[in-house]
Amino acid sequence: MPATINQALFTVYLTAQGIELRSGCEDYPNCHPLHTSKSYELAHQFAQVASENRNLPITILLDK
Repeated sequence: MPATINQALFTVYLTAQGIELRSGCEDYPNCHPLHTSKSYELAHQFAQVASENRNLPITILLDK
């Protein structure tokens, strides 16, 4: 049986409230995915640029 590799993903979404950075990669109602990365740093950097370009706030929602 092949070994399962658990790799973290981080996804940046556009919502009516602003830009959200979430752990994982899921479909959420009223959220449009913009970017997914294995690197938190790259996803966070993308979220910051998207926030600045759209003049929207960032919300970070990570699983604990």
